[in-house]
Amino acid sequence: MDCPFCAEPMEEQALRCRFCGAHRVAGQWTAPPGAAPRPRPRGHLTMVTSGWLLIASGAFGMLSLTSGVPLFGAVRHGLVAVTYNALTSAAFLTLGGALVWRRPWALGALAGASGVYTLDKLLFLLDPGARAAALGEGGLRASGLLDGELLGRLDQLSVGVALSLLVGWWLFVAWLYRHREYFRPSPP
Repeated sequence: MDCPFCAEPMEEQALRCRFCGAHRVAGQWTAPPGAAPRPRPRGHLTMVTSGWLLIASGAFGMLSLTSGVPLFGAVRHGLVAVTYNALTSAAFLTLGGALVWRRPWALGALAGASGVYTLDKLLFLLDPGARAAALGEGGLRASGLLDGELLGRLDQLSVGVALSLLVGWWLFVAWLYRHREYFRPSPP
């Protein structure tokens, strides 16, 4: 839990805030002398939720570093996949941390993560060979379960999903930029 007056983290069972001196009496927090409660900045819940989702996404990416990556007409493995997955995971972890812990450098992290994410989606969208390789990996094409028409529809679906994710990302970027005041430190 955070102190309702100074927003510093504290234990749930705490009776007194070690930062500002607020104290709990009969379950109610009492302000330290001369202090007024500071409301959380607008958009706090959305920022923190988005941050934790980005951290979860980055952590999942770190767990799957060796997963193949559709690039340049084929699904790449080995050092290329590890480097690519590590870069995207690090971008998500950094941006997520900046959102959760309200860091002033969050907009810089947003710019870096947006560049990595946009490049990732554009490489996928502009490379039909890599998309076809990604759909064919796993032996579905060789097993005869996928014919040409079904592969074409799956490719269209993957393009639609990638475009939707890219548009959603940039709407998120616009929303964060609109709420950039959130990252400026508030006066005590």
